[in-house]
Amino acid sequence: MTDYPGGSFPGGFDFTNPDARPNQSTWQVLDWSDAVVSINKYPLSKVQSIETIRDLNIGAGTCSIRLSDPDKIQYNLFQAGDEIEIYFSTQTDPPIGRKIWGGFVDNLSFDINDGQTLKLSGKEYISRLQSQTYSGSFSTTVVSDAIKTIMATQIDFSYEGVEAVAYQTTMDIKKDSIYNALKQICDQFHIYFWINPENRDMETREAATISYAPDLINEGVNLLRSASVKKNSEYLINDVTVNYAGSSTPATATNATSQSQYGTYSRSVAIGNINDSTSATNFGTTLVTNRGAPIDAYEIESLFLPYTDPGEYLTIIAPTIELNGAYQVLQVRHSWSKDRGIRSTVQLNTQLVTNALYMADLERRLRLAEKYAFGSTQAP
Repeated sequence: MTDYPGGSFPGGFDFTNPDARPNQSTWQVLDWSDAVVSINKYPLSKVQSIETIRDLNIGAGTCSIRLSDPDKIQYNLFQAGDEIEIYFSTQTDPPIGRKIWGGFVDNLSFDINDGQTLKLSGKEYISRLQSQTYSGSFSTTVVSDAIKTIMATQIDFSYEGVEAVAYQTTMDIKKDSIYNALKQICDQFHIYFWINPENRDMETREAATISYAPDLINEGVNLLRSASVKKNSEYLINDVTVNYAGSSTPATATNATSQSQYGTYSRSVAIGNINDSTSATNFGTTLVTNRGAPIDAYEIESLFLPYTDPGEYLTIIAPTIELNGAYQVLQVRHSWSKDRGIRSTVQLNTQLVTNALYMADLERRLRLAEKYAFGSTQAP
């Protein structure tokens, strides 16, 4: 990492101008500048390591930054809530650069026992929506219009990337966070949403719409040695009790085949926006069907993948580990350090079962609706 004295930054914008933003179409980086971090447009110096994480619509991604900071000079400049922007670039000809993460400082600490080191952690832009509230009702409202209505109550982000959809929603939101309100709407129709780190604009996409990442992982080219398979049983359910609104008798569903193979994994859920036994039983049946087996996933480390986002399908050509095709990206992690340069690690779902991930996340998010369950109409 190189210290920048100010003035023209190799990423194509001037840090001395507080209103300046990078021109994404002409992003240029000198061959020694493969990672740049700025806070409130001020470039950090003496950075030692960076790690960023973005997940598939589960919550706000995170970053961690470590830098040498003698005499706490940089530590005294920043505070929680300041904007973090992280740029990575390849040292190719021409170089490929991108703002790969944006968000806000969540915590900062100074460690004198570790060489006077400043440690920063942050959460993605979308975390700002988790700290603002919304109240309002929708009656047979087009989903994209409802999303825009909610987003219009905040001033941090634009929302031009919200796609038009034909679905309609009816909801009554009583002073919930903006993020939770959006999540409850989008979960009904399996829609992903995120804040684009490059332009701070909200974007949405239906999960049924397959989007391919421009990047490629090719064994012998950019696939590194650390590739491992993971069998995740965290979300396995084969026996479920579904509590729903307006009834004291819950619905139940089981998956006998799964139970005989893996044992019994029971769960009780409360669904506030379901009010009849047929719908509750159907929900439970779908849950134990889609989550009746552990999710197989690969975690693959590669050279920098600048254009891969969570939810996209990444093409893998790796016969040694028996991967050949496009697999959905569940998580993207980028890291940079002086000795290793830039690395990317992706978690890939080797079963193209977006429904399994959707149902796992849906259950957690629908717990937010418990306060409306069982006929309650009182605000929390």
